[in-house]
Amino acid sequence: MSSVLNVLQCVDDPSWIRRPGETQEKVLEEIVHENVSTRFGREYLFREIRSTEDFRKSVPFSMYCDVEPYIQRMMCGENDALITEHTAAWIESVGLNKKPKLIPYTQDMAGGFRDAFLRLFASRAEDWAYVSGNVIAGLEHPHMVRGNPAGDILALGSSTLKSTPVLGRVITPQLPESEIDWKKRWKRAIQQVSRQNVISAIVDPVLFLKFLRMVQSDNETVDIRQLWPDFSLVVTTVSARPFENVLKSLLGQVEFRRLYCTDEVVVGVQLDEKGIVPLLDHCFLEFIPLNQWREMELEGGTYREYDFDIETMETAIPGEEYVLVMTTSGLYRYIPGDTVAMVDNLHIEPTGFIDEWAVLPETEIMQQIVLLREVARDSADSHQLVAVESEPLRYLFRI
Repeated sequence: MSSVLNVLQCVDDPSWIRRPGETQEKVLEEIVHENVSTRFGREYLFREIRSTEDFRKSVPFSMYCDVEPYIQRMMCGENDALITEHTAAWIESVGLNKKPKLIPYTQDMAGGFRDAFLRLFASRAEDWAYVSGNVIAGLEHPHMVRGNPAGDILALGSSTLKSTPVLGRVITPQLPESEIDWKKRWKRAIQQVSRQNVISAIVDPVLFLKFLRMVQSDNETVDIRQLWPDFSLVVTTVSARPFENVLKSLLGQVEFRRLYCTDEVVVGVQLDEKGIVPLLDHCFLEFIPLNQWREMELEGGTYREYDFDIETMETAIPGEEYVLVMTTSGLYRYIPGDTVAMVDNLHIEPTGFIDEWAVLPETEIMQQIVLLREVARDSADSHQLVAVESEPLRYLFRI
């Protein structure tokens, strides 16, 4: 037990928060050094970069259209186009223009996912249940692209968690690759979780509600709290607010925490109610003032050439909105399209997207409600479907 707690304490070492500038400089130095021999690194003179200022002078801002040619080279078998390490999986995302994106799932991205989750657990490490109880993950299922798994961060991250030795058993509904029937996969997971001490889940809220409904059906009980009396934490990558009351009705007094992802890359974790704490020891972050971005658009300028006043976590002004820029291994000065507000010198809060026509949270919620309606249609019960149309969550779970 003590060794597990020691590992969690190391993961939760607060130095990455206390010395953000020093931490960020170290992260950037490591990213540049590790990728100096790549095609991208050679083109943008990584060998000559000795400081943050050198990096900014050598490397322009990029969006996915700028990165995509290198990714296409990687998919065609070219090594070292963007990163030196082998790409074992692909993150799938969707751009503001609805176009699909493929991003290499690097070791550092996997480490960011793992550390973000463990940092949530570290604050509860005094309770043995949090490191011995089971975790539900992987309700999403990756598929294969050019011989490698591809999917969203929850689909890929579940494998990362399963290889993390400090957790209790991570339960994922897996079947052979040839079997992709999600109902069979979930049935298999339900056979496991119905007899286990499940204490948390890292899931998409809508899929989790569908999963809980199947658990109810298979166990002929409405009260899941009888199955999992110690369940207390739901971790998501989206806002769980629209679903909190329903989940609490099903699971009891459960906490909700968010892994903040942009383009399915984890860049922060919600450790408290103040906002998102960026993973400063995994991503190098810059912030473009949103008002300057709007000025650039009005003037017809381009993001690769416009003279922005770049801020960091230490210099950004609380209350102001910024365009998020991140650098990880493979994404250098990358603009995913997210905007954030600076809460204080430790927290940020997602506020939207640079594209005003992008999908807004309210629209996402409506899409999720449509998904729940499809669940109701599976029952072939017209009365249930009518009720779902008017009050979907409450009727679907009989609360």
